[in-house]
Amino acid sequence: MSTKETLVATVEFDTIRVVPCNTNPRHIKPIEEDGLLVSVKEHGILCPLLVTHDMQLVAGYRRYAAAKAAAIQMIPVRILPKDADTDLVALLENLNRSNLHPIDEAIALKALSLRGHTLDNIATLTGVPPSTIKARLRLTNLDPTIHTWAIDKHLTLQSLNLLAGLAPKMQLDTAGHF
Repeated sequence: MSTKETLVATVEFDTIRVVPCNTNPRHIKPIEEDGLLVSVKEHGILCPLLVTHDMQLVAGYRRYAAAKAAAIQMIPVRILPKDADTDLVALLENLNRSNLHPIDEAIALKALSLRGHTLDNIATLTGVPPSTIKARLRLTNLDPTIHTWAIDKHLTLQSLNLLAGLAPKMQLDTAGHF
C-alpha cells in the first residue's frame, strides 16, 4: 500500500497521540500568538491531521494544538498505511508548507540527505530544483547560534548565504553587524 492510499476519518480528539518529533524543521510559536486558533474556532479543522494507524500524530501539530485550545472534540484525520515511512512523510509535509524559514528548510533537506537521499532524489521528492537544494544545504554550515538569531532577526536569504560562506568564528563576528 502506498502513502497515496490513505483513509480519511473523523476521530475523537483524545484518541490522537502526540509524541515529540525531532524531525520537524519548524520553530513553532505558542498557538495563542497565531491566527490559526481564530480560524479553528470559527471554521474547525479544515485540513485533516496526518496520523499513523494507531493514531500517532505525524503532521499537523499546529492544527492539533489549535483544536485543543478551541476545545474541539471531533477532528478530521488522514490515516497513513502501516508501511508508510512516517519520518519521510513528516519531513516532506513540512517542506511543502509556505513560510518555512530558509534555515528550517535547510535542516529538513539535510535530514533527507542524512537518510541517504541523493540531491536528485530530494529534488524529485520535494519539487525543489537541485541548485536551490544545494544553496539551502550550505546554510547548514552556519554556526548553530546563528540559526536562532537569524530567525529572530529576520535576516535575508542573501545575508544568510554570505554568512554560510565564512569560517565559523567569522560568521559570529560578521553576524553582529546585521
